[in-house]
Formats: sequence, structure tokens, C-alpha cells
Amino acid sequence: MWIDIPAAPGFSQTVGLPGTRIELPIVAFPVRWRLALIAALYGFGAWMSSFLVWVLANGLAPTSTTYADKAGIAFLYVFFLPASAVLALFQAGSALTFLVDACRRGPALIIATDAVHDRRTGLFLPFKSIHKMHVGWHSSYLILETNHCIKSYSTNIFRTFKIYSNVFSDYRSLVSISHLSVDSRSLVHAVASLTEANGGFTGVSPRATIVDDEGH
Repeated sequence: MWIDIPAAPGFSQTVGLPGTRIELPIVAFPVRWRLALIAALYGFGAWMSSFLVWVLANGLAPTSTTYADKAGIAFLYVFFLPASAVLALFQAGSALTFLVDACRRGPALIIATDAVHDRRTGLFLPFKSIHKMHVGWHSSYLILETNHCIKSYSTNIFRTFKIYSNVFSDYRSLVSISHLSVDSRSLVHAVASLTEANGGFTGVSPRATIVDDEGH
């Protein structure tokens, strides 16, 4: 089975331009160097936040005898010390998450004819259970809504998509489609066309076309 993805719109006329044909199942591998770079940036942020915690905890903040300066320093200890500690913890956890994804063997995301399988989180969601799909910020992730409660599929509290799914809705799953070997636009159209073929709603336009092995 194939999916004919229409040409991307641009500043010039796109009518008649050829689109892209992609074969199912779509097997997307992680782009390791991107994930490693993001992990390094998060790691640097965690180090900076930890250093700020150390500075505040050891009393290296400037002192003064004026009440205004004392109030400012007290505010630093009361607010920025715990905030910096929490930020350092989540930055370190995020760095570790991206590093694990970069070192992961095999594909990260598989889009078959019947289901979406996110191997990073263990999510396996049949298309027949998806009743609505939304495209997230800058097409970096998909929001898949179902009619039934989705069982928790990740124990990593530092994975933002896990936190969102658990806190905001048990009927939504977020699937990252960024930093993969297959471009996000192809993944959006593939999931959208298969969701609509199974009775779901997406609102993605223009629509992709599903073509079977016989060319129909």
C-alpha cells in the first residue's frame, strides 16, 4: 500500500507539481546527531542551573545592609533557589531522555496500515480507535484523540508528552514526529489519511491519497 502526498504549498503556483509517494509501513529512525545535540544543550542548561543552586546555597550572592537589597536577596533564596533546583532536575532528565533516544537501536516510529507504534514510549494505537487528530506546534508532534481511556505507556516523568497525556487527558496521546529520518510533513499526511480512512477526523488539507498494491 502507498500514500500519495500532495506537493507542499509555496509562494509560486503548485498546481500540477508532482507530490511524493511513500510506501507503507513507514519506518522512521531517529536522527542521532540532532538528538545528541539537544541532549548536550539540556545538559549544559542543567549544569548552569545546578551552579546557580550552588551559588545561592553557599551564600555567594552579594550582601548589603539596606532593606531593599536584603529583600531582594531573600527573594532570590525563596524563589530562585527551589526554582533553579527543579529546573536543573528536569533539564538533566530531559538530557538523559534525548540521549537515550539518540542511542536507541532500531526504528523510533512505525506507521503501519492499521496502527501507529511509537517505540520510544511503547504506544500502540490502532487507527480504528482514533476519532480525531490534531497537528501540534510547527508540525513537531501529533495529538491523537480516542473514545476510550489510553493506558499509561511510559514511566519516564521527564518526557513532556507523558506529562501532558497524564495530566490533561487520558483520552489523548502525543506522538513526536520531529528529529526522525522521515520528514514530518509526510508523517502528518500518512497518519491523517489512515485516520480518515478508518472514520476519524483530521482537518488536514490538502488530503493525501491511499493507493493499494493494484494502483487503486
